[in-house]
Amino acid sequence: MGSLDSKIEKYLTTEEVARRYRTAASTVRYWRHIGYIPAGVKRGRRVLYDPDALDRWDAEQAGGVAALGSSVDDLLTEEAADAA
Repeated sequence: MGSLDSKIEKYLTTEEVARRYRTAASTVRYWRHIGYIPAGVKRGRRVLYDPDALDRWDAEQAGGVAALGSSVDDLLTEEAADAA
């Protein structure tokens, strides 16, 4: 099992998350405040974010758009079949 330092190193700071999403650190703090992004873990004065949780959140965000698009396509296909 790795040391505590190596486990903590995997987590991202607010500034690193801001760079990841090409936005300001204040925006990341606001997103956390309103519950838009996965919750961070407070360690002392820092808030750290699990990159695996952010990866899952990214996939959910992309999947939600893709799922909506496919369900609309399916609905249009069904309507076209009913009309024929």
